[in-house]
Amino acid sequence: MKLFLTALFILVLLPLYAGDKVHQSIPVSDFQKVIKKEEGTLLDVRSPKEHKAAALADSSLMNFFEEGFWDKLAQLPKEKT
Repeated sequence: MKLFLTALFILVLLPLYAGDKVHQSIPVSDFQKVIKKEEGTLLDVRSPKEHKAAALADSSLMNFFEEGFWDKLAQLPKEKT
């Protein structure tokens, strides 16, 4: 359930961040297939405390509330996000 909520959070935030850039929304079932194939990056945007309590397997932690979050997000490889 936490994986679903994190994925949903990311799918909602990234289009807002992208502005007028082209983006695509995908169904959860397709998202799960992509993650299983390791074709994408699973980004955990929770706090380090939340991440430590229940880390998502094979995810990268990037604290949404940390200063510079949007700059770090912009530096991620576009072909994997």
